[in-house]
Amino acid sequence: MIRKSFLRDIKLEQISIQEWDLPAIGTHQIGFGICPESGLVMQSPSPTPNQVNTYYKETATYINPGRQGDPSTTKVKGLDRLINTTIDIIGYVPKSVFQVGCSDGYTLKRFRDAGATSVTGIDPSVAIHDIAKNLYNIDTIVSIIEDYEDKTNKYNLIILTHVLEHLFNPVENLIKCNGLQNDGDWIIVEVPLFERNDCFPPGMLTLEHLNYFSEGTIIETITKSGYEPLFSGKIFNHSEYPVITVIARKNNNFKIINCNDYIRANELLTAYVNKEKQSWKNTEKKIKDRVIRGSSAYIYGAGIHTSQLLAFTDLKQYLNILGLLDSSPTKWEKKIGSLTCYKKNAVDFKESDTIIISSFDSENEIYKSLTPLIQNGVKVIKLYD
Repeated sequence: MIRKSFLRDIKLEQISIQEWDLPAIGTHQIGFGICPESGLVMQSPSPTPNQVNTYYKETATYINPGRQGDPSTTKVKGLDRLINTTIDIIGYVPKSVFQVGCSDGYTLKRFRDAGATSVTGIDPSVAIHDIAKNLYNIDTIVSIIEDYEDKTNKYNLIILTHVLEHLFNPVENLIKCNGLQNDGDWIIVEVPLFERNDCFPPGMLTLEHLNYFSEGTIIETITKSGYEPLFSGKIFNHSEYPVITVIARKNNNFKIINCNDYIRANELLTAYVNKEKQSWKNTEKKIKDRVIRGSSAYIYGAGIHTSQLLAFTDLKQYLNILGLLDSSPTKWEKKIGSLTCYKKNAVDFKESDTIIISSFDSENEIYKSLTPLIQNGVKVIKLYD
């Protein structure tokens, strides 16, 4: 699917394109380009909206088994910051809160603890409905915001943290949120910030992120949707990637603040694409330095990181990859390309086997979970430590 800039309705300038084998939805061309007027960076070509929804419904997981469902330290600190900022800017915690992309319900739980009297979440993953209810007694709606209709309720606060980067048209979706609120009600938007190359982690350009915002392009997106920004804060020492948080209130009379970030975005995206190519070459060399050609291996991680690992290296030709491993039941027996994902306990490992951990965020937790296999002689390779 070829996308146009949702800010200016014009064709993107293509910077990169690559074929990826993707979980649940097969092989697709994935590319990244820039709006030549606003400087908005977007994924294009991309899978269709229906294909992306299928990916989320069939593979999304929100529980890290290494933590038995507990939120990460990063997530806890992030919610501390978000709630404190909300109180500083708004002056209180609004009473009725609606979250788009509510994940496991932890954010809503924290806002309820901070004073909200009514919390509701929406998420396309069937798996999260029971998770949110069991962990935090949060009621959720299994749907996408594009399909959601509510002519009865109005929400004092709508939260979209790490959501707009996943949507095909954030402006249309924010306008829909606008219709669920009264004048003067609030939104909180937080997205990855595409502004400093030195802060980007491996795999920043990913299937799941369709849009890459600068401060200027996220402000244009919000003001095009009938909101008045009152706070914008950047964090560059976030554990995964830089983020920007914007708090705005509904004001359909507020003027649109247009952005022209093209030159900066072009330089930044081109430099990152080149940096990423070199990073995958370094990863490939690290593996080849430790494993001889033709060795039997499994890849732990049946997500997009593995799609990237296989797309940007020649490991499928270099190794005898027997399959994928993952702790998530939603991924068992599914394929990435020709490789099937298995439950770890269902595999009869041999001492000569190698397991390559394909995860940036959870590498250490996965490595720890593989300790019994390591003690039995299985070689486990970490890519980032």
